[in-house]
Amino acid sequence: MDFNRNIFFSFCLVLFSAFHIFPDTPVIPNPKDAINLTQLKHQPKDMLDDAIIANPRENSSQGMAKKPPRLPFLELPHNAISTELDTLMTKQIGHIQPYIPFIQTVTVGIEQISLFKNIWYLFKNLNQPSIYTRYEFSGDVSILFRGNIRLAGNIGYSSYYEDKMAYNQYAYTCKGWYGGIGIGYLIHFNATNDIYMGINYNRSHFINTALNKGNQAIAAPQKNLTASWSDIVLGVESRFFDKVPLYGGCTLHIGWLYHYTKFEAAQHYCIPGYGSNLNRSFNLGLGLHLLYKFIFLEKSIPLS
Repeated sequence: MDFNRNIFFSFCLVLFSAFHIFPDTPVIPNPKDAINLTQLKHQPKDMLDDAIIANPRENSSQGMAKKPPRLPFLELPHNAISTELDTLMTKQIGHIQPYIPFIQTVTVGIEQISLFKNIWYLFKNLNQPSIYTRYEFSGDVSILFRGNIRLAGNIGYSSYYEDKMAYNQYAYTCKGWYGGIGIGYLIHFNATNDIYMGINYNRSHFINTALNKGNQAIAAPQKNLTASWSDIVLGVESRFFDKVPLYGGCTLHIGWLYHYTKFEAAQHYCIPGYGSNLNRSFNLGLGLHLLYKFIFLEKSIPLS
């Protein structure tokens, strides 16, 4: 009886285990299929992944899904990488500080009013003796330094005939050179317009010859006549073209004559580069200039 009961219980145990009523018991892997973790610790990650996938007993026993195949490497162009980086950064506008040379611009020019006068007197005295010929030439050079400091110089030559005036005993002719040097500061400065002011020191050396009624010299020319004066200058320059650094300039001069040599034949006379010596304390002058600039400035490069 006991023997039959044991057979019955054994049969039921086999039947229940066939239907998986009891939970799965852990499966002890075969030592031959075991993975040496000590060796895998020192292997690359790719080899470690392959080793895990290559262990079928562990994957099948625990019901783990197989690792999907590795995706191929996608090559991106360089601009795509920079585009992705831009999404992670906050854009800010910046500027590279431009290099400012010691000399920013060099300007050369000619005085235009003198040219207009030359043309006028040329036609006016076309049939007159050469003694009536009157002309004047004037040019200037300026250098703009770092810090908007402007150094300027000018030079000119003048020859003219002056009729007898009520306060002079004789008519006279005058020929001579004049020039000046000055320093100024740019009040406003950009690529198209300049506004500056400064002060100049000027000096003139000339020869006067007194004439009688027949326009004949009554005495030897009086040489080594000199004059010195200073003036305050206010100037404006404007660019004509975008691609050509050609400018037009206008200057206003307020002069003060503090030295001149006396001319015996004519007490009051015109000084080349200044004007009449009657206006000693306040002599107003206007100049028009045609200018060409050599520009050495660097441009700023915006970064976005």
